[in-house]
Amino acid sequence: MMSRDEMRERLQMPYLKALQALPGNTRSEKQKWLMKLANRQQDSGDVEQLPAELQPLLQLEIAIKQKRHEDIASALKAEDMVLISKAFKATWFFDGSHKDIINVAYFSELFRYVSMNTRVKIVKTLSYRLTDNDETKFAVELFEMIESTFGVQQASPLIVACDKEFIFSTLTLGKFVPSCRIIMKIFNKHPDVIIRLLSNQHFKTDEYTNRCRNIININTYKLLLPRILKQQPAVFAELYETHDEISLSYFSNTCIDVLLKKCKQQVIRNPLRYVDLIPPAKISSELMERIILDLLPSDIVIYNTQRMLHYMSHYPQEKKYELLSKSYRNKYGIDLLCNNANITPDLMTLLPDVERIKQARILLRIWPDHHYKNIYDCEYKWFCYLPTEETIPSLKKKISMATQQTDRICYIRQMIFSCKVNKDSNALLSTLKYFLQRHKNEQVHVFQAIMNLICSTYKIVELNAEHASVLYDILNTVYVRHGFTSEATVEILLHFYLVHDMMDKVTRLIDMLLDINNGGYSAKFDLLNEHPQYERMCLEVYVKQMQERYPPSSWQRDEEEEPRMEEKEDAKRKEQVRMTLCRFVLAMHDSNDRCKQLILEKKLKPMMLDDYSWLKDAISTILRYKDDFGYITRNLYEKEKELYDSIFPRTSNKANVKTNAVLSLLKRNPQSILDEWEYYLTECKNNCEDANVHRFIKNIRWYKDIPIKFTESCVDDLQRKNKDVKPLLVILAFLLHGDPLIKVIDPFVPTTTTVDIKYLDAKDNYKVVKNLLWSVKFSNPPIPLDFLFKLCEGDYLQLALMPMINLSRRSSLPKVMAFAQKMAEMRVSVRKHGIRLVNIIASKQELNEFVKRMWSSETNCSIREVLFDTIRDFFLKEPSETTWSMLSTTMLTLLPSDEGIVTQVKLYPDIPESYMIRYLEVWLSMITTLEEKELEERTVIITCMNRYLESLKLIHDIVPEKLATRILQEFLFNEYRMSIGIANAVSDFTIQYLLTNDVNKIAKCIKVLGDVFTDRVATNWKETWSERLYFYPTGKMMYYFLKNFAIEYGKKTYSTSYSSPIIDHVLAIYTSTLSPTTNANAYLLLYYAKMLEKDPRNFGLKLGQHVPELIAIFSPQFLPFMGTVLVFFVREIFSAKTAF
Repeated sequence: MMSRDEMRERLQMPYLKALQALPGNTRSEKQKWLMKLANRQQDSGDVEQLPAELQPLLQLEIAIKQKRHEDIASALKAEDMVLISKAFKATWFFDGSHKDIINVAYFSELFRYVSMNTRVKIVKTLSYRLTDNDETKFAVELFEMIESTFGVQQASPLIVACDKEFIFSTLTLGKFVPSCRIIMKIFNKHPDVIIRLLSNQHFKTDEYTNRCRNIININTYKLLLPRILKQQPAVFAELYETHDEISLSYFSNTCIDVLLKKCKQQVIRNPLRYVDLIPPAKISSELMERIILDLLPSDIVIYNTQRMLHYMSHYPQEKKYELLSKSYRNKYGIDLLCNNANITPDLMTLLPDVERIKQARILLRIWPDHHYKNIYDCEYKWFCYLPTEETIPSLKKKISMATQQTDRICYIRQMIFSCKVNKDSNALLSTLKYFLQRHKNEQVHVFQAIMNLICSTYKIVELNAEHASVLYDILNTVYVRHGFTSEATVEILLHFYLVHDMMDKVTRLIDMLLDINNGGYSAKFDLLNEHPQYERMCLEVYVKQMQERYPPSSWQRDEEEEPRMEEKEDAKRKEQVRMTLCRFVLAMHDSNDRCKQLILEKKLKPMMLDDYSWLKDAISTILRYKDDFGYITRNLYEKEKELYDSIFPRTSNKANVKTNAVLSLLKRNPQSILDEWEYYLTECKNNCEDANVHRFIKNIRWYKDIPIKFTESCVDDLQRKNKDVKPLLVILAFLLHGDPLIKVIDPFVPTTTTVDIKYLDAKDNYKVVKNLLWSVKFSNPPIPLDFLFKLCEGDYLQLALMPMINLSRRSSLPKVMAFAQKMAEMRVSVRKHGIRLVNIIASKQELNEFVKRMWSSETNCSIREVLFDTIRDFFLKEPSETTWSMLSTTMLTLLPSDEGIVTQVKLYPDIPESYMIRYLEVWLSMITTLEEKELEERTVIITCMNRYLESLKLIHDIVPEKLATRILQEFLFNEYRMSIGIANAVSDFTIQYLLTNDVNKIAKCIKVLGDVFTDRVATNWKETWSERLYFYPTGKMMYYFLKNFAIEYGKKTYSTSYSSPIIDHVLAIYTSTLSPTTNANAYLLLYYAKMLEKDPRNFGLKLGQHVPELIAIFSPQFLPFMGTVLVFFVREIFSAKTAF
């Protein structure tokens, strides 16, 4: 490796030094000077004043002003992002104002040479520039050119700039599914097009397979619906009611207000569709009274009381039962309480006292209390709904007899719940006193269960001073005995005491929480945050109490705080106090945020650390020597910047490189960055993967001296053989331009293609190469692709693949294609990636030629699989005659060794309908060809046949008769293609095909069925299988087919009154080939199916008349068997509800 001086001498940094030579200290000053120079030299054309490295940039500035399209095109063909970005400033180049020169053919030629990233950006720029200039015709021409060359996905951004009819027809044809962003842009310009599109029934999924290509799912664009609502409420209502699949989980309050104002009649007319969209709080009493009848389901069986009460949750409490009961009676004609299933705990609390008690006694008889064992199910203990005079004594008696603690908890909770249901405050008071007097020795979780119930059941307005006093005593008891308290109970008591101005009690409760905090729990500071004034009072009490509890000795760091064994506990307590103080500061600032409106109205004063000198000193001391409180440091930086600056004066003027603050400082005061360049360089190294750091490094190239110092320091670090080269290489990749970067990284490129794992530093060296290849992704211009060749040849292939796509997308198309062609000639593992690279980068024609050439000559199985995947995906993305020809040719030229491909072939969901039948025919020909070539694994072809026939079942109603007859000839009852799956699949397809088509349209198919019976069944039904002497494959297949045909025909006849002579044809085929006694079961099923009537009684009468005919065919002794077959047939056909 070269020495530092040699490296510096070799590293000239011409581009950086050229930027440094420009007059000015900042980016804006240097660029202004460049602009002035360009203005002066527009006429003279003399650009020799600048170094050669910056002359292209100056020429481009002049070209933009003089509208020289050749220079703009040259810049776009370049790989330097500085030039490319500047070229996009030439708006006249992209707005269609120079179509005499810059036309469709011009861009077509340009796209052959630019990089993929540049091409994508050109298309997007054309999209919004042409949209602004209303160049719809030019946009359509460009769209069609790009679609035909690179595919519809690459052309899709231009759809926004096209005319309305073209947009609608393109999207209706399903050429591609537009992104939500594109739909939003189209809606801004042509809202009527999007509304037509979303309303168009063409975009619904086909029923027969539940598969269709490029379906526009309205849920994908549901973010658009609020805008439609605000602009065209009636259209929104129509869409929302038409498309049941729309799922809107969130609607803003503004949208709900618009809906209720502009679409109120639609809501009233169809409330069930809208009710889940509207929060119950937005449903007024008047609206609820108008819609409640329609909210009740038409079928009483699916009525749900809880759902109705949810809808009515903001309807006046005292009127809920009356409205619900009246509506229920009007809807169903019976009383709501007649059905016990309608009665829920929530409904019970709404009933009048007399009715509640009555229903409770009824429910107790039906569902005794022991039905609910969970101790938290008080609301389902119907006994609790009886009067307290009855429940309290009974429950006390049960408590006295209870031996288990869980039972006592259950009964005490029931007592409290019964008081709540009966609204009996005196009973509640006596219950609380009873609990305090008789159960003070219970374990802590008993107190917790009781207090949690009280807090969740009662509100502050329902308590009086006596209740609060007893609750306080209970709380104090558990605090004194167990060192524990319930924060929920503390909160409800704090609220009560603050409302009644009992500050001594408030102080005591806060003390309890702080004591608990010292015991290892975390104190809760955000108390009563729904009541800002009370929350502020609690925080003030906290501050006062903490000042007394936490003197400086409790949080200050000792000079010798090396924790010896006896000091560990003390150190732990101090750490806890520090954490408590920091958490309190966060709570204080959070409170300020919640009370922002009150602070603006000057109803509250913000709490700041400056107001509490002792707390300010404590936080300052803690943060100065402790690094573990980064969260509070960030909080102070945002909320109290002056205090932060006083605590950290050394870094107060330094910007965070991970935020936009560093860029602001660079623009405002670059000298401060230069003065502290070592600090910022270290920060950039430590955060080398951060996107904001990347922007900062790219920007400093234009500033005086900063990039030079960064570069030289990084180069020096590289010479010191620093193991962590990743941040150094990333920074140099951004700062160095072209060849200088290659010179820096070249010494790190391995000289051998293998990794010597026995070498001591093998792991470190491998990591260096990995970091090197990760960093080149940031180089500008991209390093030559040939740089990766050496690495692709050996053990570094996986590392070389990391930057390959990135560099390929930024390199010009001819270079990438040449690189991919070279990869395609390398070893197998490299060739695969060459194919994938071409698939990503190349135009449609180039991809077509490439895969055709490779398929015809490639013999490696894994490479052929990659080629097949590429060809298949190419067709599915861009269906056309060209891509179809490629796919069909590929399928028909598969080799016996292509078993991996054969197992992949299936009915792909994205195959267009226009190619479906051709695909099925080619697939069948592929199977036949491979069968003749005899694949090594017979199971592979059987699996492929089975998948083919299963696919036909999904689309049986679009299969033409010609293909159907071929299927029957080749597969039905063919014992040489014997497989249970194949036999079942072909039988099922044949049955569905025969029953879903007109007999006149499938005459040839019926004839083929008869021929198959004659040729195969008549001659082979007695033949046994060589491996199983008592198994008759043809006979078994025949029975399976005839049985299923009779059943399916019968079901269709019974359910739809289907009538067709097809049953006569099948019966005739059977009797002309075999005798009824050959397979009596099959014959009888066909016969019963022929006799079937829609009415079961008529079927029985008709069948009874033909029994003599059956006896004549068989014999009287056969009657029991006939009955058994009939029972089977009837069970299969008729539902359980049918009276038969």
